[in-house]
Amino acid sequence: MKFQILPFVAYALTGVNAAMYNTPILPSPICVTLDPIMMQGDAKYVDTDNSNGLPTTGDLTIGEIYTAVSGVPNQSGGIRNISLDFKSVCAVTKDQFPGAFSSPSCQYEFGFKFCRRNNRNCREGTFSAHGSGPDKIRITGGADGFFGAFGQITTTQDFNTGTVEANGDLTGSTVEMKIEICYYDVLDDSAPTVPTVPTFPTPTAPNLPPVGPPVGAPVIPPRPTRPTRPNNNDADVLPPLV
Repeated sequence: MKFQILPFVAYALTGVNAAMYNTPILPSPICVTLDPIMMQGDAKYVDTDNSNGLPTTGDLTIGEIYTAVSGVPNQSGGIRNISLDFKSVCAVTKDQFPGAFSSPSCQYEFGFKFCRRNNRNCREGTFSAHGSGPDKIRITGGADGFFGAFGQITTTQDFNTGTVEANGDLTGSTVEMKIEICYYDVLDDSAPTVPTVPTFPTPTAPNLPPVGPPVGAPVIPPRPTRPTRPNNNDADVLPPLV
């Protein structure tokens, strides 16, 4: 019987917690589509098993920083002053053989900033993505100005390895990307705050002057005493008759 009560208790506690930590409803997402942008950078090849040959499962290609080849041009919709870069880690998921090459699985971290027409409504933040070519890369989250980001990235041209060094490193590799991103327009510090109860000073009783005549008041003389009346019995005594 006791075990049948537990789900109900858990449900009740969940309801209490939801009431205590209720958050406001998020606004509708805002979506932005950028024209294709050519990105360029270098990447380090990591031969994890020291096979010294074709890439094998687990080998990595790490791109520290890719930036726009000639900057990012202004986009439609009044989007301008755009800054975009990314770093990536790509892992080989299958041993590679001539005639049977496959795309690695890649994780991306983007830094993104842009302004609207008046150059005052600017937005800056990061978003992440992952996927394997030639399929679309999925945007899976964001932070700061791109909170809750989602969307997709299309590689509009094949990845160009640039110069492949003897150790497998890539120099001057390029990739052209079309970014379609949606995000929620919330403040960075959007967590609701509990208003504080104002405090008021404790009233104190005023210091009253000691009891007595007020300072500067006229002095009233004491009331005069009534004079003593003579004894009429003595005044009425007559001399004896002769």
